Amino acid sequence: MLQIDLKYAVRFFDAGGLLTLLGDYWLLPAEFLILLAEAALYMWLFRDCPKRKAALYALSANLASFLLGLYLAKPVWRVVVDTML
Repeated sequence: MLQIDLKYAVRFFDAGGLLTLLGDYWLLPAEFLILLAEAALYMWLFRDCPKRKAALYALSANLASFLLGLYLAKPVWRVVVDTML
């Protein structure tokens, strides 16, 4: 059976570069782009409420999602790696 150590795969693709340097914070630029897209979408969908309120809703939802994702990323990753064949 083939067993792959994903830690080595990540090291191969990153090779000690930007992802290693930034640690968990390399996700921030992606989260910022998602925040902008969701804020624009909420402002368009919730036309009846003020745009500022829709943007704050997008900000709070993304902040909560990001923090929960940081908290759960390592335990979920460990389960995935431990259960791989």
